[in-house]
Amino acid sequence: MGVDPRMLGPASPEVGPSTGAPLEVGELVRWAAHTAIPCQDAAGWRPLQGSAAAGHRAGVAVLADGAGVSADLRPGCEHEVDWFSTALVTAVLDRLAPTNALGPVVGEPVALSDAVAGALDAVRAQHPQCDADAGPWATLVVTRALGDELEYWVLCDSSLVVQFTDGQVLQLLDERLEAVAGGWRAGGPSPTQTMNTPGGWWSARADVRAAGQGLTGSFPLADVRAAWLASDGATRPIELYRTHDAQAWGEAVARDPRALAHGIRAYEAQHEAALREAGTKVHDDIAILRAV
Repeated sequence: MGVDPRMLGPASPEVGPSTGAPLEVGELVRWAAHTAIPCQDAAGWRPLQGSAAAGHRAGVAVLADGAGVSADLRPGCEHEVDWFSTALVTAVLDRLAPTNALGPVVGEPVALSDAVAGALDAVRAQHPQCDADAGPWATLVVTRALGDELEYWVLCDSSLVVQFTDGQVLQLLDERLEAVAGGWRAGGPSPTQTMNTPGGWWSARADVRAAGQGLTGSFPLADVRAAWLASDGATRPIELYRTHDAQAWGEAVARDPRALAHGIRAYEAQHEAALREAGTKVHDDIAILRAV
């Protein structure tokens, strides 16, 4: 899908020392991969007005992991990847937890998929001078804690990780990209050729059809101790390094997410040669947002 040559440069400075503390609801750890590229992961949390039934947990969380090469290597769209991911997160939040709301929403709340569709349409309209279909794209994870439920919508390879009150941990992610990538490595079509196509994989590009492709569901809030949205740079220990399973990752992020992030950077530095030889980018942006 193309490699931004800036990714071959040095890793960015550390995100900050470990505090030895878990994240509070709405708190974010965000660490750019490289000094020359703004962090392409965007995330945000907003409380829901008039939702006293869920107390401090009532809120909407959104995370987008932007993708694509720099604008100068992508004729047709002048916008950088971080612009797209940030605009998309803001647009989803604006539809699910508007900052100008004067009180509780009357009637049924908007469905997560409808909010995503509206957000994709709105971001497309923000750059009418561009060929939006040639522009950046992103993974997208959305949760809403409302009433007695934690609802979710997950697209592509960023994750929702839920720790339940019994201590068990569940990772939810859309595995279609990895399935396509496995076929490509075996001689099949490339991920670029199969993005947002039937039978392929889906991203949150400027294409409202993607809104109908997310994994959806809900959990009783009473069963949820904590939940985090994480970009694939943050879950590398599970999918790429195989040093953690979901249970171990969830326990680590619950203890100290900054220590987890430092561990990822340490692994990248220690295994740089092997990662390059395998054709894997050495460093990736890290974003972890606590949703509940």
